[in-house]
Amino acid sequence: MIPLFLATALGVGAPALRNSAPPPEIYGEWQFEAFVENGVESPAATPPHRYRFNKDGTWQVFQGDEETADRRGFKFDPKADPSALDFNTPPAGTDSPIVRAIYRLDRDSLTICSGGPEGVRPTVFEAPAGSKNHLIRLRRVKPKD
Repeated sequence: MIPLFLATALGVGAPALRNSAPPPEIYGEWQFEAFVENGVESPAATPPHRYRFNKDGTWQVFQGDEETADRRGFKFDPKADPSALDFNTPPAGTDSPIVRAIYRLDRDSLTICSGGPEGVRPTVFEAPAGSKNHLIRLRRVKPKD
């Protein structure tokens, strides 16, 4: 009787496991598409900047093939509402202020809204005139190296 019950329970639960998609990951390389500050949208620089979020908890910034800053740490919480992201955590030095942000990940599109260095974490994805928020839109790219 127990084997039949177990087989039935596993069979009923299996479709849900098969149909559930893996959670999207922030890890990887992302290229700037646009930046919004004080209500004004600016296009990406040429060559565009790229962020690389590494699985070891560090992030890098590149422009073209050149790394433009020291590796710094980041932490993210995809279960927060909205999802939370903190830049410049250890191994960043004490001269690197923490930047609190929220993020939205939709397949190969990543939107980050930060409150600026040592600012308050935003609650909405907006950077209107007069706010200290910065809104960044990125798209996933294959790493250059």
